[in-house]
Amino acid sequence: MPKLGSVEERNFIEDDERYFVLLQFSQTDSFEPAMFSVEYRSPDKFLVDWEVSIHQQAEAIADFQEFEEAPWTFRFLVENSDYYSKQFPEKDWLSFRLTFQREEYTLYGYLNRTRHPTTNG
Repeated sequence: MPKLGSVEERNFIEDDERYFVLLQFSQTDSFEPAMFSVEYRSPDKFLVDWEVSIHQQAEAIADFQEFEEAPWTFRFLVENSDYYSKQFPEKDWLSFRLTFQREEYTLYGYLNRTRHPTTNG
């Protein structure tokens, strides 16, 4: 079990009337931060998504490549990116780097600036 230090970052997310807090802790025995997702269910009920904290992934990304037709759910880390291609020019798109814990694959995702004008800032 990791030895948690202080909270380094808090993010509050509302999704279809569901409320989440993403917490990132420093670890006293590692340079890698620990992450927890907590869903607020009621004043006396919270749900901790332990899979986030250990980067649980039901399937390997390599397995997904063999069955691209089926919908799959993945957990990945998202970072802003400066990688753009001709199909996704920077003037129209925001770029994100998607990485998988314990996997060597990197994917890039794009968000249309026109359809999401609040992201232009």
